[in-house]
Amino acid sequence: MLGASNPTLTPDIFEASADGRRIVGGNSVMTIQGAVNASLILAAVCAASAIGGWSLLSNNPALVMPIVLGGTIGGFILCLLICFKPKTAPFAAPVYAVVQGLFIGGVSLLYAKMSVGTKLGGATGSGIVLNAGVLTFGVLFGMLFLYKTGIIKATGKLIAGVMAATAGVGVLFLTVMVMNMFGGNTSWFYSGWIAIGICAAVVVIAAMNLIIDFHVIEEGANAGAPKYMEWYAAFGLLVTVIWLYMSILRLLAMLNSRK
Repeated sequence: MLGASNPTLTPDIFEASADGRRIVGGNSVMTIQGAVNASLILAAVCAASAIGGWSLLSNNPALVMPIVLGGTIGGFILCLLICFKPKTAPFAAPVYAVVQGLFIGGVSLLYAKMSVGTKLGGATGSGIVLNAGVLTFGVLFGMLFLYKTGIIKATGKLIAGVMAATAGVGVLFLTVMVMNMFGGNTSWFYSGWIAIGICAAVVVIAAMNLIIDFHVIEEGANAGAPKYMEWYAAFGLLVTVIWLYMSILRLLAMLNSRK
């Protein structure tokens, strides 16, 4: 099986679980339809949590930063738990979706606030959040269509290229973080056409990661991974979708600020 870019969706995890399944025996194995169903459930849970978080935080703006910080830490801990213990995915993945939904609601509200100046979640701000959500699901289903029809295939060269680009994004963000810590000039990363170009490139890279995610999930099902890996696959896909949404939201906010 080919390599993967999303660190939560690696072939090794599915291969290891599939090997264990072949030893144990039985017919309770992962299916693509099961992974799709789990993905839809997690997406619905995450969306409902985000909407609920938006509503709660709109009336309690003092809670925005604690919720965002708590969502960041909680999401990271749950991510580690699921990655190291895939069998917990059927129970931990829905909790992860709730926690990340609250995080998304808080961050979205912050972007909405920045988009309208002093107003919290005004028409322009809520508009970019809605547009980001619509574009995210549009890209998701668009990439799924391109993958299923074979227009874009997860070839070795494509995977290697996306992996390299994703690693480059990680190095860039780490570099900016270190520069911020030591007082370096990083204004180019947060505003201006260079920042917009970087953000647009990140959106494309996140979208291309979906192709690899689909491929890894399909290969996992074909390898006979156990049933709980459907939830693990859905969790891994949600990680990429959240990254895609946050990247699109940031891009729209930047473009809106140029008007």
